[in-house]
Amino acid sequence: MKITGATVLGMVASTQAFHMPANVKPSVARRSSTSLASALEPLSDAEAMASLEAIGGYDVETLGKPLDPLHLAKYIPAETLRKYETVHCRVAMLACVGYAFPQIFGMFDATDVQSANGIDALFQTAPEAWAQIIGACGIAEAAQWKHQQSGDTTPFYDPFKGWPKTEKQQEKMKMRELKNGRAAMLCWASFVSAALIPGSVPDFALPF
Repeated sequence: MKITGATVLGMVASTQAFHMPANVKPSVARRSSTSLASALEPLSDAEAMASLEAIGGYDVETLGKPLDPLHLAKYIPAETLRKYETVHCRVAMLACVGYAFPQIFGMFDATDVQSANGIDALFQTAPEAWAQIIGACGIAEAAQWKHQQSGDTTPFYDPFKGWPKTEKQQEKMKMRELKNGRAAMLCWASFVSAALIPGSVPDFALPF
């Protein structure tokens, strides 16, 4: 049975939702939900854009303004969208490392997974390995929930104590994470495309 560290870390990281600090600027308030109809009523385009601008996280890559082509902020609070995005960023960064590692450095001895191709490996992984991964996710999720219930505003997982002390540095750290994570999501998509559709990514082929 093969369980790589990158695989477990990637699955566990997917449970680590972004915890907004207490001093973050509030987004535009949503309409009061006095009835089901009002609760489901979407924000206007201007309100949705203002809510995205309030939480930041945009830079020159999007021409200095939030990017929401599907208009999701009209229906989902901006803070919730940012939590989802940050989770995907973290998983994508670990997934890129986990996908590239066996193709560059080789594989561990295993009786189930025989392919360095990440897509093939998903279907070759033994059921007991998946059980361990899901169990690890559950443990991490429970620990994070306990952390949030305590009222602690520091990051849930910070093993190297790298979280800055000042608000300005914290904002820079969050922006760096978002930029790296967004690039990783595009990189992961190119890995999957190259694996499923040979030649779909110019000048790129697997294995490396």
